[in-house]
Amino acid sequence: MKRKLQTWIEKCIIEKTYLDYNDLHIDELKKTFKKKKYWINGGVQVLKKANDILQKGFCNFTVSLALSLLSDEQPLGINFTNSKTLAQQFDDTPPSLYIFKKGTEPWITMNTQIISLEDAIFDFFSLCYIEYKEEKELEFRRSVWISMKD
Repeated sequence: MKRKLQTWIEKCIIEKTYLDYNDLHIDELKKTFKKKKYWINGGVQVLKKANDILQKGFCNFTVSLALSLLSDEQPLGINFTNSKTLAQQFDDTPPSLYIFKKGTEPWITMNTQIISLEDAIFDFFSLCYIEYKEEKELEFRRSVWISMKD
């Protein structure tokens, strides 16, 4: 898993594919992460490893884990308070990692809400909620972005 993760990070940065939002779904790293019940713990585990790799050679970049949530024609807002209720809001897309040049992260460039959840698993992370609607789409897209605290 670590080798595949490192290869993806290096390729993203060297080839600048992060500019096109090249992502890596956690289920591509480990088959058990295909199951929703592993998405939070598995995602956090992968995020920590990816952050460790970045800190060793790519300090001008950040890595974040995106959790895609159910969408609706009306804004749903933050309708979860902990990992259990968050998991109930997952859509069918496994979490994925994204790399950003520092200062260009979605929680800086978009209208977002910083959130906190009641679980100790999130103590070392910043969580950000994003909900938006594209001009030609019927539903509002929702996601939670998790990154390491500074």
